[in-house]
Amino acid sequence: MSDHQSIIEFKQLIQSEIGDFFAGFGQVGEPVTPEEMQTKLHANIDRCFAEIEKKWFLFPSQDLVWMTREEFNHYHAINKMKPVNLEFLRQFALSQLETSKFAAEVDFWNCDGDNVEFMRNDAFEWIQLARGLSREIKKLGGL
Repeated sequence: MSDHQSIIEFKQLIQSEIGDFFAGFGQVGEPVTPEEMQTKLHANIDRCFAEIEKKWFLFPSQDLVWMTREEFNHYHAINKMKPVNLEFLRQFALSQLETSKFAAEVDFWNCDGDNVEFMRNDAFEWIQLARGLSREIKKLGGL
């Protein structure tokens, strides 16, 4: 079972549509023949796909990546950048990483436990950004 939010939402939506479909059985105006039932169920499932596609985008890469439309827009913008600009951003992220690590160390010695955790999380986000930018630079053929 996937733990990706898009898959979870999609599964819940399909289960809901199937439940709604079978709840109507035996009601006046509901499908009677197998062909009518199949047509209605297909229409319900098509609505599920349309609903998911409003929010999520299946990015056609080597391993098909689910991302939100906003994430795709950011990814698309990054792919338009030159490797030298991505490297500049990567270097900035690495400098911010060092700043966050230093602040966490200072807070540790000053016994400010709440801020230490915040700065650790901040440092983790900066290193994730730097790693992602490194991958993008490599994909574009390096510097």
